Order: sequence, then C-alpha cells, then structure tokens
Amino acid sequence: MLTPITDTGNLIRTDAKPVQAPLKSEPQQAERMTVARTIPEHRLQSYAKWANVVQAQHLISANQVAEQALTQMLKQLTKLKKQLEMAYSQGGRDSYLSSQMQSSIEYLMLQDVSYQGRPLIDHQLNLLNQGRTPAKFLFNFKSVELTSVKPVDERVSLQVAQHSVSIFLPKQVGQDSLSQLVDENLAKAGIRARLLNSGEAIYSCDKELWQQVQSGIVMSGQGQRLPAGETRTIRVQEVLNWQDPRDWQIATIQQVKQTEAKVLKTIRKVEKQLAELKASQQAMMGRMTEVNSQQNNEAQIQQALQQLQQQMSRTPFVNQVTSLMAQANVNRNQVAGILK
Repeated sequence: MLTPITDTGNLIRTDAKPVQAPLKSEPQQAERMTVARTIPEHRLQSYAKWANVVQAQHLISANQVAEQALTQMLKQLTKLKKQLEMAYSQGGRDSYLSSQMQSSIEYLMLQDVSYQGRPLIDHQLNLLNQGRTPAKFLFNFKSVELTSVKPVDERVSLQVAQHSVSIFLPKQVGQDSLSQLVDENLAKAGIRARLLNSGEAIYSCDKELWQQVQSGIVMSGQGQRLPAGETRTIRVQEVLNWQDPRDWQIATIQQVKQTEAKVLKTIRKVEKQLAELKASQQAMMGRMTEVNSQQNNEAQIQQALQQLQQQMSRTPFVNQVTSLMAQANVNRNQVAGILK
C-alpha cells in the first residue's frame, strides 16, 4: 500500500504566522521525484524472475491445450486414412463411406485451437510454437493480372481494407520486374506478391486481412489492365495448399488417392509436432521444478530461469509485468489476480 508523504514545509498552522516554504528549482524537484520512484535492483530482479515463472505457467497451459488438440486430430487423421484406403479399394462407390470421409474432413477443417486469444494451430494444421507464425492465405485476382506486360504505362489504384495503394506499372517491362513492383507496393497494405513458375502471380496475406479482402478488392486503372475511368470490385479466388483440409477432395477415385497421400503426409507432420511439443513440455516442467525448489541456491535458480526463458517464446510479457509491479508497487498476489 502506498504511504502518503506530506511536505510539512507547506503546512499552515492557525495559531502562527504563515511561513512560505523555500522555492525548489525544477531540476531539484525532478531529481527528488526520480529518487523517490527508484526501485531497488533486487526487487526488479525478483519481479523479473517471478514474471518468467508466470509466463512459463501460461506457456505450459497453452502447450497442454495444443497437445490435446493435436492428439484428437491425429486420431481423426488415422481414421480418415483407413476410410480412404477402403474407399479406394471399393472404387469409391460406397455413398455411406463417402459421407463418413466428408465428416472427418469437415472436423479437421473446423478446428480453431487457441489459448487466451492466441492461436495455437493454424488452418494448415501447423503447430504455432517457438516463434512460428500462422500460414498465410493465398489468392489471385479472377479478372485482372497486374504483372502482365503491356505496351503502355499504367497507374493502378487499389483500396485494400483501410489502405489506399497506387502502383505505377511501366510499359514493356518483364513479369519479374512487375511482380517486384507490385509486391513492394502491396506490402504496405499487408499483401505480398510473387510469381509462380507458370508465370501466374499469387498473393498472400494473414487471416485478419483475408477476412476483409476475400469478398473483393476495389481497383481502377487507365485502360490497360483495367478500364479507364472506372472503379471496379475485382473478385479474388483463394488458392488452397495441400496441407489445408479444405483442399482434400473425394469426389472421384483419383481425388481419393490424392487425398490419401496428403493425409499420410499430414499424419507424419502431426506426429512430429506432438513429439516436439511433449519434449518441450517435459523440459519446461523440469525447469519449473528447479525454480520452485527451495533447496536450490541463488546461482542454481538463476541458471534454471535463464534456461527456462530460452525455451519460451520471445514476448514482452516479462517487461510488462516488471513495469506493472514497479509502477503500481503491488505484490505477487495482486498481479496474479489481474492475470486471471
């Protein structure tokens, strides 16, 4: 609890003549305030250590959620693999089996695994740990090819969510150069562009932006790639990666065989991720035990904390908690209540 400090120099007694306190210069006042707010180094170190432990506890909980989800996915993938093998052996003529396979695929499509608002597994069933970012959503434009070579210069304007982008596309320039120009300009709005070996341009963005642009992007041009003086909403078409369950088709016997191969690769990927997660979890639990042990000396605790921090994702959580406790002068129980 903060203890109020009273400057007796500013008090006025009713039974005495007013006494004016000596004026303090601004530098002196700033220096005194800085000294008053200084937190002992050992307290800051204690806060940082405890913040590491709290962060590790949250990470362990997130890992447990991810492990449970991956285990269920692995069971569903194994079941789907058997269904696909049976369907292929029967020539894909069993409608009931097809319904079962579709249900298994939809289960994997609809997975949304997160911990306290942070995604743990992306739409391609990739584990998001150790600083990994979610897979991007890929798409192209249905009726416009920005990287096509034209005989006349053109300036194309795009409205991407809240961003307005203007791209100057010079005449008689190769696709590689045009693709680089488009990528550099669209990157300001969160979209990246690259050229495939087929010569087709493909675009990518994160999930949040994809939800805003999947209905189309407003564009205008000068008569080369887009009609002059007209603003149009250009529809986009998502390009699915083989790791995305939405790409797994079973309408024909050829698609059943292709999907079986994709499922087999995904099973191996999920098994590898589960093994990695369990190893990380076991190592982190061991470090937590060392930190919480009262028998360890300060050097051992410090070493365990350093190893624990190396295993955790790089986040500003430690600095935030340290700053919070130092500024508010609160104890561990109070901050723990805030974090719940």
